[in-house]
Amino acid sequence: MAIEQEVYNTLNPLSDAQLQEKIQQATSYIEKAFFRNFLLDFCFGTSHLDVTRLNDMYVQSYRNKYVAQKILECRKDSKPYTFFEPVPVPTPAIEEKPVEPETIVREQKYRNNSGINKQQIIDDLKGKTIEESKEYIATLKARWHSATFYTEVIREIYTRYKEGKLNDSFRKVHPPAIYENYWRAFLSLNDLSLQINTAIALTVARVKGIGTNNNIPAPTPSTAPTPEPQEPPKEEEKEDKKGISITTILIGGGLLLGLVYYLKKKH
Repeated sequence: MAIEQEVYNTLNPLSDAQLQEKIQQATSYIEKAFFRNFLLDFCFGTSHLDVTRLNDMYVQSYRNKYVAQKILECRKDSKPYTFFEPVPVPTPAIEEKPVEPETIVREQKYRNNSGINKQQIIDDLKGKTIEESKEYIATLKARWHSATFYTEVIREIYTRYKEGKLNDSFRKVHPPAIYENYWRAFLSLNDLSLQINTAIALTVARVKGIGTNNNIPAPTPSTAPTPEPQEPPKEEEKEDKKGISITTILIGGGLLLGLVYYLKKKH
């Protein structure tokens, strides 16, 4: 079962007030614990962020918060909770550039609107059943939650840094580390968003295609082709045929009379 589905099954029975409490708990936990640890690891040095840690305790808290908020929104709008809908494609929230060569290349490709390798998604889905395709999308969605979490948190840290609210009694903040790790998280989030939306579009198109094929009417029995009606002969053709017939009769009659005359004269 997909991670988001498991979280939904756990949280959906809760009341609105209980969901609000879960959201507050997750927010408080991330604020008090993660920001402190993240600052130590990624803002005062050059440590590289790994946005693929799906089971990180902070990512789990964020996922709980995300699902709880979505459940409340669906209840408010009287809409069902959906797991396979397109996700928003992000836009960068900082102007500074990354510093590592690999990330610089990725950022330039993003600026050039290179997009993703759609053929890779097609190959990944090839031969999969609809349920297997959903599992594939769910796996991408789990990574998307992780990348979304890190992108939002680093953006918040960046904002606090710009406002002069990041202080440490022993070390100074290393701004390039913030820029580098923000772009790592953002570019991963952008790629995952495009991959998810592409996979959903391909799967939906496939489902529609299967439905269409099942509804194709049976072919009707073939019948012998109806001969095309021939145009009536033109008046000129009638006259020509008629003229030929009369001429033939006259010639034949003339020969017969000549033969009779010859025989009478001989006798």
